[in-house]
Amino acid sequence: MHEFSTAQMIINTVIKVAEENNAKQVTEINLELGEFTLLNPEYLKFGLKVVAEGTIADRANINITIKPGVIHCLECGYEGETKRENLESVPHIPQLLSLKCPMCGSNATKIIGGRECTVKNIQIIT
Repeated sequence: MHEFSTAQMIINTVIKVAEENNAKQVTEINLELGEFTLLNPEYLKFGLKVVAEGTIADRANINITIKPGVIHCLECGYEGETKRENLESVPHIPQLLSLKCPMCGSNATKIIGGRECTVKNIQIIT
């Protein structure tokens, strides 16, 4: 479970930036998470809350937006999102086993987007 170590890095970054801006409290943390990070958003959110306890980010509202993965097809040149199957039972697990090109059906694809884990912004009280 790498969600906890990721949560530690995020909170450390948030606190550093908040303190650089003379924050007394962090009220909101907005994250963008690529679907190919293999991070479970619920586990990450839990880890963030645990790591933030007792800091100026304690009780901050945490919002996570999932950014779709993007592939490049080496056969036809397609660049875009992969075709989605019905994954409602496991929404945090991307379709890594079938990264077929939705245009030509080739398996000769590479991931070019969706591995990001970005702090988009934070809200603070000074």
